[in-house]
Amino acid sequence: MEKMDIEHQIKLRDELFRRNFMNKQFDKILKESHKGDLNEMYLWIFSNHCKKQFIDEHYDYFILDFHRWMKKHSYILSDF
Repeated sequence: MEKMDIEHQIKLRDELFRRNFMNKQFDKILKESHKGDLNEMYLWIFSNHCKKQFIDEHYDYFILDFHRWMKKHSYILSDF
């Protein structure tokens, strides 16, 4: 294998580990912090209070991971 292929595979593996970790974190946040209330969790994640805890770029990644997590679990929000 070429060096580029190996480096690319390492990056993909690291990204997979990161996404799996974030999925577990979102599961934990939903269960422990919001007692299973997805609407409440959604409002918190998009609140200024949550956003202020991140550097702008990191918050964007957090939101992207949240979106992927919701899509993975086929979560649908009720109208609020």
